Amino acid sequence: MPGLPDTIQYLSAGRYTPAALAVEIARKVGVGPTLGKESDVPPPASGAMSGEVTFDYGAFNGRYVIGTDATTFETQWSKGSDTSIHLYNDPQSIHGIAVARGATAIEQITDASAYDFTSRSRALQTGEIAVLRNTNGFFAAVQILAVDDNMRGAPSDALTMRYLILPGGEHDFSARIGAATMA
Repeated sequence: MPGLPDTIQYLSAGRYTPAALAVEIARKVGVGPTLGKESDVPPPASGAMSGEVTFDYGAFNGRYVIGTDATTFETQWSKGSDTSIHLYNDPQSIHGIAVARGATAIEQITDASAYDFTSRSRALQTGEIAVLRNTNGFFAAVQILAVDDNMRGAPSDALTMRYLILPGGEHDFSARIGAATMA
């Protein structure tokens, strides 16, 4: 059979169901018909450098991507309550996450590198701001605007957030806020 290694002479079809035989042949020729999971799909994304988005954090393993290329941040979220949500640094593009304690607006963050990036996860309340650093050294700020929780009366799990990415490698969001169009 074309594609089978020379070391494979035959398969005894009597030892396989038709479906199992098809899977075995596919494996031998380098095709993985059963590889991957249904959840292994790209998450929703916004390529804009700033904006406001609402997405279902109960889908796509809680992932949502902001930015593009070197300024990509794949965020990952999970349920907290109807006023809080958990953010993780697990995605490959994220180097660290921090809470901008005391900041109530993104433009109040003047040194993004000064925050505590030492935890894998952060719990954020409505109104709080997270600072993210990606593996390319860029910073993004994400403010939680609303959290819907389907276990507490909402029709679905939804997160509404405002974000701003600093595209020039800088640390000061106050200098960029006027130039950015915030939705």
